[in-house]
Amino acid sequence: MLATCLGCGCVCDDIQLHVEGNRIVDAHNACPLGARWFGDGGTPSRILVRGRDASLDEALTGAAELMKGASRPLVFLAPDISCEAQRSAIAIADALRGTVDSVTSATAIATLLAAQEGGRASATLGEIRNRADVVVFWGVDPSRRYPRFWSRYAPEPTGVHVGGRLSRTIVAVDVGSADSFQIAQLIKSHGGRRASISSL
Repeated sequence: MLATCLGCGCVCDDIQLHVEGNRIVDAHNACPLGARWFGDGGTPSRILVRGRDASLDEALTGAAELMKGASRPLVFLAPDISCEAQRSAIAIADALRGTVDSVTSATAIATLLAAQEGGRASATLGEIRNRADVVVFWGVDPSRRYPRFWSRYAPEPTGVHVGGRLSRTIVAVDVGSADSFQIAQLIKSHGGRRASISSL
């Protein structure tokens, strides 16, 4: 079964899941972050209503009664839920004339408002792969945070408008003593930040 991984920002869409007995036994092509995100595909099976065990039907009935009686309902989206789950939650909020919020609003709202008011520069991962001849990593080590970025997007792959490693320049700015790029040809330190510049 082909699946898309949301274990990090690379959104790898080439993950081959092997399922046996309704459990994932292998996530081929997944990095360690992706393998941990998929797990065995299991979900918690215990259902609680007001702190006591309940059946699925009882839980659904109780939730429907609560929502029906709400005057100002809020549908709060949890992290790491599927697009289908989000679609259903928003449909419920729409039917209830409620408000939708998520766990990311507290950290993302300032950026979203700034983008709406002033605009922002952005690019898809495909544009990075096909066009970027200079890539800057600011305070992040892609080998740990985005393990497959290096091989799927930049600097390894050959893009439509740019070659692979030999035609890209990588700039990494690390904080403190971190050293994300051991292959850097030039390292400059200033104010606790070290800029590693590597023409690959």
